[in-house]
Amino acid sequence: ITPDQIKTPADLAGEYQHYINKLKLCKVNLGWPQIDARLRGIAPGEILTIIARSGVGKTAVLQNILRHVALSQDATTLFCSLEQPLAQVFERFAQLATEIPGEEIERNWDNSEQREELVAAVMGNLGTDRTLTCGIEGLSLPQLDEVLDAAEMKINRPVNLLAIDYLGLLDTSNLDKTLYGQVSRAARELKNLAK
Repeated sequence: ITPDQIKTPADLAGEYQHYINKLKLCKVNLGWPQIDARLRGIAPGEILTIIARSGVGKTAVLQNILRHVALSQDATTLFCSLEQPLAQVFERFAQLATEIPGEEIERNWDNSEQREELVAAVMGNLGTDRTLTCGIEGLSLPQLDEVLDAAEMKINRPVNLLAIDYLGLLDTSNLDKTLYGQVSRAARELKNLAK
């Protein structure tokens, strides 16, 4: 521990100024005004966890957030879909972009004209390189860090929002012997990664 790690009030003010400057570039809003006002957006180093029982639409909520960020903010997102296959991720994004039901998207996919319109709609909603998706199953926390680095190298800009669907599918077996311990340690490690 060195003296420069001990902060005076003036040092703290300098840290706060740096934080405010970063917020102007990196804060992410979810797209729900009441929640955004209450949270004041998601700042760098913060984690938002959405918890609900299985089958109620957490993935759909997450993909809606990613779409909102793409449409309204100059931010890069990385969606780690550990549960849904990438084809289903695309179909959901297509449903959000066009309001066409999944079965109709599937049925009309072989029509090249409709397929091109659909792909253009998805790219228009998500940007060509601001909304990234990774479908590697069973990622460990060190691999998640590697995925972030690879994403940033791919587009040559930082990732502002990392979305993981879902925490229970991260490989946390090396963190603890019990499931409770694994999830607790994973939450702490994700916070450290965010910081």
